[in-house]
Amino acid sequence: MRVRLLSILVVSLIVIIGLAFLITFGLFASDVKLEHSEPAAEVEQVDFEAEVLGVNCDPEIDKDGDNVPDNLDVEGSIDWSNCMLVGANLSNLELSYANLSGSVLYGANLYNTNLSGANLSGSVLYGANLYNTNLSGANLAGADLIGKNLMLLDPLSSSNSLELMSKSGFTDMSIPGQLILSHTFGTEGDGIMQLKKPAGIAVDGDGKIYVADFRNNRIQIFNFDGSFDSFINLDGRVHGIEIADDKIYVVKWFGGNQLLNLDDFQKSHIEILHKDGTKISEIPGPSRPVDIAIDGFGKIYATDYLTGTIQIFNTSGSLLKTLTVPSVLDKTETTNPQCTAEIICSKNAKLTGITLDPSGNIYVTDFLNHRVIKLDSSGNILFEFKVPPEEGGNFSRPTNIEINDLTGDVFVTDNSDRVLVFNSSGNFLYTFGESGHNVGQFSGPHGITIDDFGYIYVAEYLNHRIQIFYPVDSFQISPNIAEQESSKDLTGTILAGANLTDVNLSGQDLSYMDFSRTNLVGADMTGTILDKTKFNNANLKGVNLQNANLKLAEFIDVDFTKIKNKSLAGSDLTSASFAHSNLSGVNLSDTIMDDTNFWKANLSDQDFTVIANASIEGSTFIESNLSNSNFEGVNLSPKYEYSTTFENKAYLIQQSELLDEITIIEDLFGEHTRVLITSKEVQGNDLVVNYIYFNSFAKANLENANFKNTKLWNANFYLANLTNADLSGADLRKAFFGEADLSNANLKCINHPICESN
Repeated sequence: MRVRLLSILVVSLIVIIGLAFLITFGLFASDVKLEHSEPAAEVEQVDFEAEVLGVNCDPEIDKDGDNVPDNLDVEGSIDWSNCMLVGANLSNLELSYANLSGSVLYGANLYNTNLSGANLSGSVLYGANLYNTNLSGANLAGADLIGKNLMLLDPLSSSNSLELMSKSGFTDMSIPGQLILSHTFGTEGDGIMQLKKPAGIAVDGDGKIYVADFRNNRIQIFNFDGSFDSFINLDGRVHGIEIADDKIYVVKWFGGNQLLNLDDFQKSHIEILHKDGTKISEIPGPSRPVDIAIDGFGKIYATDYLTGTIQIFNTSGSLLKTLTVPSVLDKTETTNPQCTAEIICSKNAKLTGITLDPSGNIYVTDFLNHRVIKLDSSGNILFEFKVPPEEGGNFSRPTNIEINDLTGDVFVTDNSDRVLVFNSSGNFLYTFGESGHNVGQFSGPHGITIDDFGYIYVAEYLNHRIQIFYPVDSFQISPNIAEQESSKDLTGTILAGANLTDVNLSGQDLSYMDFSRTNLVGADMTGTILDKTKFNNANLKGVNLQNANLKLAEFIDVDFTKIKNKSLAGSDLTSASFAHSNLSGVNLSDTIMDDTNFWKANLSDQDFTVIANASIEGSTFIESNLSNSNFEGVNLSPKYEYSTTFENKAYLIQQSELLDEITIIEDLFGEHTRVLITSKEVQGNDLVVNYIYFNSFAKANLENANFKNTKLWNANFYLANLTNADLSGADLRKAFFGEADLSNANLKCINHPICESN
């Protein structure tokens, strides 16, 4: 329905503009007259260019030369409503009470900018950098934080796009053609955030950027804003890279650009990894693979530079077929004057980049033959892309190729230090880039990829960096934002360190969001989904966290005594972490806290008798302060015995004389797990394990704690301070009290050697 409404609006606008043109030049006479006494009283006059294309919205224009953007020279708040500010650098600005309603700020840099009191209603903030941004009192009503208000349209013509570029005011940020430079990152080196000859690039569905850091023998992973995430070291020089089905596919070289020796041929050149870097499998594959692509069925396509072939493997790594791409010249033509060092006289092409379209067609770059080819799935050449004479007439050692799935356009990186763009039929559209080291210039553009939103990522082999561009014509602001359902997802938006005082976040899905060091004083989180969210060192004063889903959330070093009503009542704290946090005296009525981490937390004077089902299983209270806490009658024993089959883990038992129980548990369950194995059974190569979860109070301060009539089976009290604690009536079956301080404790308990009744 939204697309239909938008299409009607666009068609209507075209008709209106066309009629206006005909009337203006006398080619059409209208009998309709507007009475001056009623100047469009019933018709809303809309300036399409100003309202939709964002005229006069450029934050960079400084005509008066005072080093202050002209829009900031005016008195009062800034009006950038309905502006196209994609990827704009708005960092470190004073924009309090600015009107940014309806503006597209996708990917914009708002670092350290003051937006207190700003009107951001209906704006698009997906992917924006809001680190250290002050949003206190800001209006985020209906703000789109996932991209639902971005309506994808057919691309505009080149001339319209160029006109749009000038009208949008991105003259300092634009690349000649149809693009805005979003941002760039990377310098030469072997440290974090440094690259050495990046050869390939890929982006996953979460917006993570994977760079084939060729000379550093690693994959380096970045967030959308260019900040460092992690890296994966490899045993070869990773050249091509692709992400599919949450797996990383890479092609590796051995010996750099040198000739291969016999050992190189025997090594695996294709490797498949989990995203955490653990290896899934290897494929011996091509002799000198350069790039890799994965089709919709999981088949793997790799170009082989030495043989001029495309090798296709199934998901298990078995070779399905080999497609040979013929060269321009036959190697027998040794007398042909065209057989120079520039064009290798070989029967086969010298293939580098590869990509696939949804129909199964294959696109490859033929490096030394200076051509780009489209083949069908059987390897038959359909056509070669042609560069027009005004653009040089030829490719110059094209390195890679990618398709924009939104438009079908084909992007080719070339050693002329530019990117050439064609439509799916092979017709030339435009080019961008030139030789150099400044933004928008290239030196050895090598890898290229395009994400689901149309962002273009270029890896520069000789500038050792990544540049990211956005095609302005891929979307415009939807004219019916007010009618659209506002998003409830903050995925991709950076809010760590932001000031969100009194901001309305009610009903939003904040899962996986990072609010570390964020000021959320007075924020409305009623009905908000907070599972797996990080609030480390956050200020939650006045925030309502009652009846909240806090599963797997992180609240490290947070003061919960300042939250609204000092209450977590009714919340699910399963597997959440409250390490180093202050929960002294906080209301825990009806909370669920199985597998909850309270390491070094302050839980003094806490009443645990009111928690849901009066039961806790598998939780950590290690080194926490539980002085004067009340556990009377609470079940702190394992609830169930669990059973899991671990595939290919039988060797742990077969080597049991070399491995202690703790080592086996850590191998199966990970470190710091409160697991006690009750039995193990080998079934072939698999290991069947039965186990329970216990609570750990190791090194905790339990002075004056009340454990009267509590079930404490298998609980760990190693080195705990139980001075003056009341353990009367407690069932301590298989509990561990190694080196615990039981001074003046009431030990009229049962089922343990420390109990006086025994």
